[in-house]
Amino acid sequence: MLRLLDRLAGKWMDVRCRQGVEAFEELRLHRLEVGDRGYEIVASHPAIYMFASGAAEMLDEASADNYVQFDMMPRPDHALKAIRITVQWANGLSPAQKALDLEAQIAHLIELTAALQDALETDNRDRANEAWRALPNELVKRIEAQEEP
Repeated sequence: MLRLLDRLAGKWMDVRCRQGVEAFEELRLHRLEVGDRGYEIVASHPAIYMFASGAAEMLDEASADNYVQFDMMPRPDHALKAIRITVQWANGLSPAQKALDLEAQIAHLIELTAALQDALETDNRDRANEAWRALPNELVKRIEAQEEP
């Protein structure tokens, strides 16, 4: 019986939500494009301005350099998994973009390290020096700063 009441309550909430969305007559959709980075939607409405201001305040309050993430649960009667929301500054990189960047840097460092190791194993001092100079300066400084065991 409770399950039936939950489903009925959920349907009623769906109807009320749709009615609320239909009442958004002031919403102005200026542009909707699908591009490489996903959807780009340009719209204006007082609720959008409030949402954007709230998101910017959230980033400020968290002292976020780039983004914040939080999880949300859909309504239980919809039987959907939790979702993760990412709010980021418009000029920042998304977590996925940052991960791709780091993966590329790691792959590059692995190549350089392999070249250095190969040069050292073959006792080719010129190639070893060349490979050492190819490593990013910050990494070289960190390695040189470490004490030998």
